[in-house]
Amino acid sequence: MADRPAYRRAIAHDQVNYLNPSNEEIALAHEYRRKPSATLSQAQLVIRSMPHSTDIELSDRAILACAFLTGARVSALRTLKLKHVLADGTGILQDANEVEVKFAKSQVTRFFPVGEDIRRAFSEYVEPLQSKLDWKPNDPLFPSTEQRAGEEGVFRVVGLSRCHWNTPDPIRTRFRRAFEAAGVQYLPPHRARNSITTLGLQTCESIEAMKAWSQNSGHESVLTTLRSYEEVSPERQAEIPSEMARPKPEQDNVTALAKLMLDNPKIAELFARISSPEDKGRE
Repeated sequence: MADRPAYRRAIAHDQVNYLNPSNEEIALAHEYRRKPSATLSQAQLVIRSMPHSTDIELSDRAILACAFLTGARVSALRTLKLKHVLADGTGILQDANEVEVKFAKSQVTRFFPVGEDIRRAFSEYVEPLQSKLDWKPNDPLFPSTEQRAGEEGVFRVVGLSRCHWNTPDPIRTRFRRAFEAAGVQYLPPHRARNSITTLGLQTCESIEAMKAWSQNSGHESVLTTLRSYEEVSPERQAEIPSEMARPKPEQDNVTALAKLMLDNPKIAELFARISSPEDKGRE
């Protein structure tokens, strides 16, 4: 408007620039605020503590298990179908044509290594869907509950329906109920992604591994994973330099040779040949 003839006398560029935030204000706006997330042991405790004697309880437990196995967002959890579980049981397909995924980007998500307890909690729910409940491929993976009016006219939950939840709120409710029952501070479903990123920082031993971990989280860039979902805690930040300063134990020759032989069978074969009695003279 300051460049248009009708407003030049009333509005100057300097006045417009006055509305821009200062560099200090911009820095404060972009400052990373650490978000608490559940540790792997806390996630395992919460899921192990959940009841699982009925179909509804199995479903509730599997929702949390799937969140920590895949890092799927709550909108994706709500819209997944049974057919989106990979045939070999090692992950899920987040098909953007049917599943609400961020930026409508389809991806195959393999289960993260978060423990056999969590993986079993998912499989013990999925397998009976087909064998016991005769669930079809297009039925929801995590359906809403079916309610019917009882004799007193009060609606009661009687089982699982064949419909998706209309909103993500029931999933958040199940997270809150499970965390509180286990005596762990409640964290919303999305924080499972933070937990997974923390695990990746602790277990990935190469840049290639961290890149694969990031891609499995649905990110094209490792920086997105690190910048948006995790920051090294102040406590860990203080520990790492001290650990790096400690002298590493030297490998003795026998240990180094054993490792070399395990990594290269041809060297092991050659070592066996030159160590045999008939080859002593040619050693």
